[in-house]
Amino acid sequence: MSSTPLIETINVNLWSKCNLRCAYCYGDFPERPRQASREEWLAILEAVAPYTRRITFCGGEPTLNPHVGELLDKVQSLGLQTSIITNGAKLTERLVEKLDLVGMTLDATDEPTLRALGRSTPTWPDYYAGLRRCVAMIHRVGRPILKLNTVVSRLNLHVDLVAALRELEPSKWKPLQFTVVVGENEHRAEALSITRAEFDAFVARHREQLPASIWVAPEEDDTVRSTYVMVDPSGRLFSTATGGKLFSAPILDVGLERAFAQVGGYDRERFVARGGHVDVVQRRRLSVLPGGAASPE
Repeated sequence: MSSTPLIETINVNLWSKCNLRCAYCYGDFPERPRQASREEWLAILEAVAPYTRRITFCGGEPTLNPHVGELLDKVQSLGLQTSIITNGAKLTERLVEKLDLVGMTLDATDEPTLRALGRSTPTWPDYYAGLRRCVAMIHRVGRPILKLNTVVSRLNLHVDLVAALRELEPSKWKPLQFTVVVGENEHRAEALSITRAEFDAFVARHREQLPASIWVAPEEDDTVRSTYVMVDPSGRLFSTATGGKLFSAPILDVGLERAFAQVGGYDRERFVARGGHVDVVQRRRLSVLPGGAASPE
């Protein structure tokens, strides 16, 4: 481990399939990588465990993976924190009880905007109502931290999320500037892209009206591209720092350190600047989040 710094969070794209069709998505994996098996994921988790503090399952939609519960158990058995980024498709109370952090997406509250974004679909209507039900379940269980992400694009730049954020009471709100990833969503760039000034204004407009109990942690597009350590559905590391996807050899073939070197690592300085190094689970136990905000218990 000497040549690889601690990676506080590794984002594992557990499943490439999704029940939604988000316009801005950069986790669709159009290259259609091979899907790692249950046995491979168990081995991958063991291989990366010495290098990290938290595993975040994402996708696609990770709750659609039939082994997600068992894999969360494996993460816990390795002494790591458990996290998931989900649209709530198959999020159950039993899964929530296994999690230290749950991330969900709040891009809008009105159906016309949600339909334009692909968050509400004919087969998955009324996304916001579903989000509210999931959040109520998360708060009822009480174990995990709730984080809400907002991808800010041309389609939702106009929305006001203050009332929703106050109602849903996340510990952390992460606004993300729409980011172009070549091979994923560049065909939507003209319709979705916003300037840094527009993004900053969106964040400022909300920040000034939110309570101190919500940690506001915005990420502009260069930060989104360069500060995440990610595993694709086949078990390869990948990076988007250069604008497209750069893949390593499979982790099970070369180990994490070589895979890490093959994709060029990540931008540690930006990672720390965005608060990626902060142990939010431990901070919650101490009832303190970054910025001195009290964490809801």
